[in-house]
Amino acid sequence: MNIEYEFLKSDTVNDFLYFTFPKYRLVFLTEDVETLCAIGVRVGKKPAGLIMSKLIPAEKKAVVLSVSVKSIHRRKGIATNLFGKLEDFLLGNGYRTITIDYIKDSKSIDYLEKILARCGWEEPEVKTMLCKIHYKKLLKSGWLTKYGLPEEYSIFLWKDISDEEKKIIFSYENKDGWYPHNLNPFTLGANNQSPNSLGLKYNGQIIGWIIVQKLSKNALNYARLFVCRDFQDMGKVIVMLAEAIKLQAKAKIAYGFFSFDMDNKRMKLFYEKRFKPYVSKTNARLSSFRLL
Repeated sequence: MNIEYEFLKSDTVNDFLYFTFPKYRLVFLTEDVETLCAIGVRVGKKPAGLIMSKLIPAEKKAVVLSVSVKSIHRRKGIATNLFGKLEDFLLGNGYRTITIDYIKDSKSIDYLEKILARCGWEEPEVKTMLCKIHYKKLLKSGWLTKYGLPEEYSIFLWKDISDEEKKIIFSYENKDGWYPHNLNPFTLGANNQSPNSLGLKYNGQIIGWIIVQKLSKNALNYARLFVCRDFQDMGKVIVMLAEAIKLQAKAKIAYGFFSFDMDNKRMKLFYEKRFKPYVSKTNARLSSFRLL
């Protein structure tokens, strides 16, 4: 069996696009391939697999974006060799760390974890829980109607935010007590937002939001949840979330997806107490790393 490994260039990228996720195919096609480290493997001259990583030179770090080997060529050490050749490249260019994040949602992940262990990676840790729930189950919980807000607080439809309010919220990004970029309520795009996206005001000033994405006719993703630090308590979060869920129920959109970081103790406790009994499916996002 003739096996050849090659570092991909712009003229060989198209041969291997099949072996990565659609969102990373776009990276392949829109970014300079040399800013990535992508290694393909051919068996008998035919494309058979790919490992793709993003290079972060300033941090001397690389992030594995995807790895895949054609099913008929698996269990032959090819994926292990792809990791080895990637590590050799990184070591030769002064990189010190390599990381990978993945969702444990299929049997193929078991094989990936065996490869990582074989190559000396650290034990994977659960970083994020991903959950799916039907609104009808939540309607039985009782907490959707149990809580209210003091009169100085109000909830409004996020689609009604004014241009002036948008400018103010934009100016708060990364300011003390306010939100980091990953909780920016505007980065998901207005066309992709569900009508049950909501904002929270205190005496007329916006202090929080819950931004919901439309995934399909039957599913929503609760993507952004934030309340300014000076007003943070789970009571306000519960009321805002309850209102969004009730609007979802009114629209008869069956499923809602949400996630939370395991190191967020308040959200983890909230999940255990309010959501866990009603969740129909969970997945975990794990992370591992290797020092080179």
